[in-house]
Amino acid sequence: MSIKTLCASVALGVALLSAPATGFAAEDEIVAKVNGTAITRAQLDYFASELGERLNNVPPEQRDKILIEQMIARHLIAQAAEKLKLEKTKEFTTRQDFYRLRALQEVYLTKVIGASITDEALKKTYEEGLAKLEPESEIRARHILVKTEAEAKAISKELEGGADFIELAKKKSIGPSNVNGGDLGYFGKDQMVPPFAEAAFALKAGGVSKPVKTRFGWHVIKVEDVREKPAPTFEDIRESMRLALLRNQAIETVTNLRKAAKIEIIKK
Repeated sequence: MSIKTLCASVALGVALLSAPATGFAAEDEIVAKVNGTAITRAQLDYFASELGERLNNVPPEQRDKILIEQMIARHLIAQAAEKLKLEKTKEFTTRQDFYRLRALQEVYLTKVIGASITDEALKKTYEEGLAKLEPESEIRARHILVKTEAEAKAISKELEGGADFIELAKKKSIGPSNVNGGDLGYFGKDQMVPPFAEAAFALKAGGVSKPVKTRFGWHVIKVEDVREKPAPTFEDIRESMRLALLRNQAIETVTNLRKAAKIEIIKK
């Protein structure tokens, strides 16, 4: 089995683990009842975790109200379905079997694999990666972007005559950074188009380039600073490391379980 196929087989569970964890309290709070059937805080929290980013635009003080109303609607429809004995239909039992399979997979990934991703494991991964990290230069630069070579050459002459780079960028640059005096902040060589990057990284701090052509137009570049790129902090990449470890361990788990299983593919 290919790595791609294995990744696909565990993607749903790993996606769940990327959402905020929700716990089930020993004595769960009842938030509503529908014809005597309780809706609990744990159910509400789980529903919220499934909705994920779709709740981002909902004010926090309104979330519970919206979630409760949605859960009430689900219970009402489910109860109406039960009155029609729809739980005895093939459509229901097929879905029930599928959702049971999904729920077991998700709980296993959460309780077994997710629980193994400790702070110690994450810190070890971070430190190992940090030790292998090669130093990388980055620069802070400004640029003035114009449409034609003639305009760029005229700007170069103004700068040679003592004009202020920031003021020229504000007045004449057509790039979105013009409001900041052409400031592009710090960036690595691979973050810019090649002609721009080659010209910028050939300069020392304080240096100004000759006109440089890219697909965006003509640039005059000034390098403000050159430094070694700071290593990412543990907190910067903690979540991405956690997801990477989850994915790797999920793939390893499926691989090992598959080796020990008797699998028959009836229809190809």
